[in-house]
Amino acid sequence: MQRKLFSILILAGVWAILFAGSWVRPTLNQQAVPKEWRLPTENELKKNWQWTDQEIKNNLQVTGDFDGDGFIDQAKLMIKNNFSAMGLLVIFSPKKVGEYWMLLEIGKLNTFKNYRIASKKPSVYEVSCKIKKPCLLCQKKEPCKKGKRKISIKTPTIVVNNENVFIWNKKGGSFLELLNSKRKTL
Repeated sequence: MQRKLFSILILAGVWAILFAGSWVRPTLNQQAVPKEWRLPTENELKKNWQWTDQEIKNNLQVTGDFDGDGFIDQAKLMIKNNFSAMGLLVIFSPKKVGEYWMLLEIGKLNTFKNYRIASKKPSVYEVSCKIKKPCLLCQKKEPCKKGKRKISIKTPTIVVNNENVFIWNKKGGSFLELLNSKRKTL
């Protein structure tokens, strides 16, 4: 009797290892990543794009609650598995319902060499009055002074190459890009 029970337990364990894995989804602590994208390896970054250890540590991925839902998201510089492109992807917290990731930018792989990302805390930014999209984010109609206006951002932002800023537009459910914007005050 004990031998039969032992055999059943072993068989159940083997079945669980072989077949149950196909039902596994990301847990609450893991974030879903699109299958055709991956992080570049440290060797690729150093050899192909001459990144230093410090650049790899600071400029490859950043975290923050970019969409303001109370959960931590990640912005990552990734490459396509077939080496056809590089992209800036935001991978939302798995606690969020629906789509788990969003592609913000895509470019040729050779642009990776000079591409850096950072995250900034909520702040006030100065933008050109010629840019119409930031007005969607202004709660008050900020007057234009000398061709510039200030807008207040309430969620962390993703900054590309210390110039272009991606901010979450809650009404539109997507990111807006502010070109050549400058952070003014916190």
